This record gives sequence, structure tokens and C-alpha cells, in this order.
Amino acid sequence: MVGLSAVGLRFLPVRPEVDRDVFLSWFGLFIGTILIAYAIYLFTHKTTSDSAVLGKLKTKFHSARPWQFVVLGLGLNLHPKALLLAVTAGALISVREPPVLEGSLFVLAYAAVAQSAVVLPVAVWMRSPERAEVPLTALYTWLQRNGRSIEAIATLAIGLFIVGYSILQFISAGN
Repeated sequence: MVGLSAVGLRFLPVRPEVDRDVFLSWFGLFIGTILIAYAIYLFTHKTTSDSAVLGKLKTKFHSARPWQFVVLGLGLNLHPKALLLAVTAGALISVREPPVLEGSLFVLAYAAVAQSAVVLPVAVWMRSPERAEVPLTALYTWLQRNGRSIEAIATLAIGLFIVGYSILQFISAGN
């Protein structure tokens, strides 16, 4: 998503001539506001988990093949926050117009960080399933209890950072 949005925005047939700093500031305010609203939604709406579905997923996890973990990692990036952050990162890369190699490194760095939450535990489990069972099960249980709160806090922090940075960009552009 990051690469597609960076390349897609770079090759738009009509690119309006705008002050990049002002555009990025408005774009940042927009994205930051959406992230803050999403965090508030996460804080205020509680979900119930279906233990039968979780049991099936856990059973499937133990018998999954490596390619299925790749598909899982890609699928986990199709939720609203991940899509919004990926498109934002791609847009920011595109607007700054870095050289192709530098832009590609930015995209790869974003992808590595985004996938690390899935790839690292899976790699640990694939290397030694017996040794990884206890810590990964404990981590899984903890994330089931606290995952929504962690997501809400992280989303709120990212949204506030983007809004704050955008406001500072407006102030510095006005001087």
C-alpha cells in the first residue's frame, strides 16, 4: 500500500502546483484527526470475542504452512488504521519526491516495521516451537486482554503527533 500510493501519487496526470509544506500540513491535520477519532471510537466501543472462532484460529495456527503466515501478515494490514497509515506514508513519500532509491528504502523500512509484529513471533515459533510455546502463549493471552487498549493508545499517540507536527508546520510556514 505504501509503495502503490507513493508511485500512484507521483504519476498522477494532473499534479496541482501547491506549496508542499502547506499541503502536507493540511493532509497531516486531516489524517491526524481521523486517527484521533478512530482512537476515541476504540476507547468507547467494547467488543466481545467469540471463543469458538479463537479456538479454531489457534488450531489452524499450529498446523499452518509458512506461506500462510505471509498471507496472514498481509491480511492483518487490511484494517482501517493500517490502510490509513500506509496511504499517508506513501503520500508523504510521494510529495517529498525523493530519488527512486531513497523512496524505495523508505517504503521497505515502513514495510519492515509494519510486518515485524507478525514476522518476529512467527520466526521464533518456526525456529523452535517447543521453546516458543510458553512465551508466545503468554503474549497471546496478554494481547487478547489488552490489545484493543494498546491499539487505541498507539492510534491516539500517532494522531496527536501528526496533528501537533502539522500545526508546527503551519506556524513555521507563516513566519
